[in-house]
Amino acid sequence: MAQVDSGRASALRRFGALVIVGGLAADEIGLMRSAGRHGLSVALAWFVLWVVVTGLGMTVVHELGHLLVAWILRMRVTGVRFLSRRSRVGVPHVAMDPDPGSRWLPMRFIATMLAGPLANLACAAFCLHLSERPGVTGTGRALLLVPVIWGGATGLLNLVPVAQRYGGLLSDGAQILRWATRPTEMRAALAAKSVLAQLAQDRATLSRGELPDLARLRRIVDGGDRASVGPAALILMTASARSGQLAYDAARLARVAGASGLDPSAAGALASGIAWYRANAALAARVRDRVVPDPARLEELAALAELAYAKTPEPPLTRCALALVHCLRDRPKAARDLLVDPDIGLAGPADRVNTYAVRALAELQLGDLAQAGSLLRSASAENRPSDLLTLVGQLADSAAARRRAQAEPS
Repeated sequence: MAQVDSGRASALRRFGALVIVGGLAADEIGLMRSAGRHGLSVALAWFVLWVVVTGLGMTVVHELGHLLVAWILRMRVTGVRFLSRRSRVGVPHVAMDPDPGSRWLPMRFIATMLAGPLANLACAAFCLHLSERPGVTGTGRALLLVPVIWGGATGLLNLVPVAQRYGGLLSDGAQILRWATRPTEMRAALAAKSVLAQLAQDRATLSRGELPDLARLRRIVDGGDRASVGPAALILMTASARSGQLAYDAARLARVAGASGLDPSAAGALASGIAWYRANAALAARVRDRVVPDPARLEELAALAELAYAKTPEPPLTRCALALVHCLRDRPKAARDLLVDPDIGLAGPADRVNTYAVRALAELQLGDLAQAGSLLRSASAENRPSDLLTLVGQLADSAAARRRAQAEPS
């Protein structure tokens, strides 16, 4: 989403403009000699109000200039802000979201960004013309000079290629210069912003319990830029899990998690999510189908779980995934040590269920059936259905039956 700056000058420049206008007022209005102290105070108050209103009016004129040309050139305007606050979203601007591949886009952008300063300069020129007409009094001329100076300063200063102090947005002049000299780079940046805006909509779609376009997300994951691949992969993982297609996307997401340059938090979340899914599938195959996991596949799974732990060791799911992989590799002590967490009561219900279930599996492998049973009861008390809890419960029942059989006299 592109943003066209408001063209408000810095505080220092505004102060300079006020000094100039104040000097003109003192020279032209003649209030200093005839109004008296009370009349002078009232006149100055009204004059300051006029200056403020003029400044706000020039901001509106500036943005309307951008808006009109953007509408004429079909730049797909998504928002307009006229008031200024010290934040990125608060800087006056016209927000646009044009197609990055559309024809004549650089020229259309340049024309749109020129429109704001030109609107200010045209307004200043018109006020200057009115001030020079016969019959205009000294007071009227001084008042008309306020929009002349303010509009001229606003228009000219916005053509200076700098970044605004508040908000980090580029001035109109800076954007014009970049689109004129680096159109390919600016198209690519615009495309990346459009993708990120679409991903924000996809997150909102997921929060409503609906599914975004999985095919489009897969295209972004397979060929997007570095800034969009991570967020798209996280959304795709959640959406695929909800739609039952995570088995199809697991290899793609695991590849992204291991790619260099990906944000560590995104890499950790992806690696832990896929490792957790695959480890659960391997345990289900072992318990229900008596299928022994392939050692090579287990090594790949262990590498993925260890990558997640190296990137983001804090989340409970990361530790649970690595601990479950340890159990699959017959390393129950390492799994138990990983999950001994005195703060597990502060985690969410799903995390507590997973932690108790994996710890119970580790205790079963270590032969402590009493501790495993206690952990399983704690997990069941959360009233959260879990396939893993069911599998570990089956293993606990089988282990208890074997122990009873061994205890019976032959």
